[in-house]
Amino acid sequence: MYERTGSVIKNQEQVQKKFPHMTKDYFIEGLLELWTTQDILCFEINEEKFGKDVAVNMYCELWERRCTPEFYQMKKEIGLEKDDPMTMDQFMDMVEIYYNGLGNPLEVTVRSEDYYEASCFDCPYTTQFAWHLYDKDRVDHFMDATQVACNKTLFETFLKLAGLYDDWLFAFGSAICRYGDVCNFQFRKKIKNLEWPKKE
Repeated sequence: MYERTGSVIKNQEQVQKKFPHMTKDYFIEGLLELWTTQDILCFEINEEKFGKDVAVNMYCELWERRCTPEFYQMKKEIGLEKDDPMTMDQFMDMVEIYYNGLGNPLEVTVRSEDYYEASCFDCPYTTQFAWHLYDKDRVDHFMDATQVACNKTLFETFLKLAGLYDDWLFAFGSAICRYGDVCNFQFRKKIKNLEWPKKE
């Protein structure tokens, strides 16, 4: 007899007693496959009904809305309270925790006064699920349409919430889903009061 626990972890433990093969790994992979499938299908339905531009904008708005609660949760992970100021070093610590916590191994590879760089070495969302659930053309279309836009939305929203957006610029250097190597994320300090060269 099952009991209501209010916890997916405790539910998994109950279920595994009856179905031994349903381990925590089984649950994690099942949830990620569900998320991936629903994510791609929602985009495709919106594209069919409203067109590509609207579908991309809606996809990015979804990311923007989910970023706010995630951001404050990640601030706690690095020892900051909701209203505490954040340095760029702390911001990158947060990014590292955020991606690794999703099963995407990410490392901050460059830290300097005016430039930071991070590499994400795997994205199971893509490499384990999307590439195996759907044909290549279908996945490529989805990735081309969404990945630059949604990552730009994610990091710019995080920068705004951190109070760093006015000073730092995000760039998406490369993507696993298109180049098969790493996702490369770059953060460059903005140059203030840049004077445009005068014509002679």
